[in-house]
Amino acid sequence: DTWLKQAQSVAARRSEKLESYLEVLYSLLEDTVLLVHSSRKMLRNNDIRAEREALASRVDFEWLRRAIGRVDEMVELGRRNIQKSIAFDAFATSLRTH
Repeated sequence: DTWLKQAQSVAARRSEKLESYLEVLYSLLEDTVLLVHSSRKMLRNNDIRAEREALASRVDFEWLRRAIGRVDEMVELGRRNIQKSIAFDAFATSLRTH
């Protein structure tokens, strides 16, 4: 339910480019990598540290590798002017299978 609301919100913002969202995703994934490997000092998103720590406790290196790979794929697809909501739905679905 939460994902649906967020995806609809992203899709409604036609003036914002997919790249902006992907930069945020890379930043969040970077924080998660740091937390998985116990490097808490260099986090970019300290305001949501608790959420990042909760995720870091549930994922492994393979999940992180897959997530970063999916964002890389969305960067490539973004160059083809794809629909943001479809891209984010596919991203979320691919990571939930872990």
